[in-house]
Amino acid sequence: GDSVTFGYRVPLVFPQRPEEYEPLWRSYPVLLEQALQAANPGRSIEVIPLAVPGYSSYQGLAWLRRDIGWLQPDLVTACFGWNDICRRAVSDRDAMRTDRLSVLARDLTARSQALLRLRRRLDSLRARPAAGPPGQGVLRVSREEYVANLLALAGLAQSRGARVALLGPVYRDRVSYPPEGDDIGAHRAALKSAAHGAGIPYLEIPELTENHYPENDRLFGEHIHPNHLGHRLMAERLGAFLA
Repeated sequence: GDSVTFGYRVPLVFPQRPEEYEPLWRSYPVLLEQALQAANPGRSIEVIPLAVPGYSSYQGLAWLRRDIGWLQPDLVTACFGWNDICRRAVSDRDAMRTDRLSVLARDLTARSQALLRLRRRLDSLRARPAAGPPGQGVLRVSREEYVANLLALAGLAQSRGARVALLGPVYRDRVSYPPEGDDIGAHRAALKSAAHGAGIPYLEIPELTENHYPENDRLFGEHIHPNHLGHRLMAERLGAFLA
């Protein structure tokens, strides 16, 4: 997943008071692990949040392809959304190619400050145009590719003997940053239809979608990320869904 699964701002901690936070406020992967361990005494259960803020389904699929072999999961869940519908000058597919040579070049660049500076200099000389105001530019991941990425992720997990559950993306409202609410709603609807058509388990939490605004405001920190209450709801619904 992305920053939602990562647990951005859960718990909420301020730099000026790093020791002052509510220890019971946890992200849904942590809460799910605790619930599964409590329901299965004597079993070793580990929930690994393979999640990075800013990641799209395109990046998540590439990451799982690289590491599923050593992780050997029994179950894979996936929840991507806002980063996919975020608009940029170019798509993720064009900006971050996954062929062997491109991956090697990025790996080498990441290991060298000199190469990093050179890369930034070259990027600035190319002067790619910015995406512009909301609603302009291209989606980082198109609707068709978003669905294809998550179906491929599910297929990859199943090919390794793992069960799969796809989660519909969460988002608070349609009014704060249009047209994001419409874009993410359309991505969600397309994923739901495709998952049902492919027989892949799909979970949607209505309270964490834009259709339930403004009642769902108490479940979010802002328009993108659920707060501790939203994460608790995600853990409860996902646990019941898996059961």
